[in-house]
Amino acid sequence: MTPKISILLAINRTTPFLDDAVNSILTQTFTDFEFIIIANGCTDSLYEQLSNYQQQDDRIKLYRTELPGFSFALNYGLNIAKGEYIARMDADDICDKNRLLIQNNFIDNNQVHILGTDCEFINEKNEVIENRKFKLLENNREIRKALPYRNPIIHASMLCPRNILINIGGYKYGHMSEDHELFIRLSRDKNIIFHNLNYKLYSYRRHSQQITDINKSKNNFCDISGFLFTEFLRTYNIKYLFGIIRVLPLLRKFYNFILRRKNDK
Repeated sequence: MTPKISILLAINRTTPFLDDAVNSILTQTFTDFEFIIIANGCTDSLYEQLSNYQQQDDRIKLYRTELPGFSFALNYGLNIAKGEYIARMDADDICDKNRLLIQNNFIDNNQVHILGTDCEFINEKNEVIENRKFKLLENNREIRKALPYRNPIIHASMLCPRNILINIGGYKYGHMSEDHELFIRLSRDKNIIFHNLNYKLYSYRRHSQQITDINKSKNNFCDISGFLFTEFLRTYNIKYLFGIIRVLPLLRKFYNFILRRKNDK
């Protein structure tokens, strides 16, 4: 039987939060899904852990590739997915048990193509970080307006039709912000509607091992500014240049310093 939703999770390193992430999918109140896990360039011990999950629930479809790369792994999963819709999940995070149910009902009854959700930030102990908030933009107009200078959609909370991702060519950008680049390409089609649900259906974890750590901001800047400048050359929309300035390493460090001072008060 063909599942309604295919959930994609790509992983290449061990994380202490994997049990929580996997269980938050397997305990969803919406059950018509397949859970595709792509182990790309992982260790044998991690693959054994993933195999144990697969033995516990036949909705888990586990694949292993020797070729590393996050975008490659997502495209691999996208290619073999059988569901009408694609949902994303990250190995560090947690879904609300009603996430898929609420998103499925909404996208079935509204003219929406790319559907995200609000989130809460949690720490390594699953405690909510009260002074961290996601700046939620709900409607298509607000989201499109923000795309040149920030990513207004939590990628791992996304639900969208598989055929849209296939037709756009899947993920094309590599190491960093493959989601932002994807959303920018999707926005070139004015018929595609973006929306964020005003429900905290996703718990986004902040911890020391994350690739988005500020200490890696120089490499992040090189990756992000590359596709932003490309889009500027395509559109001559000056907002993309503001987006490049916004991710300058020194400005990001200054912003985080101000944010920490504000939160300490």
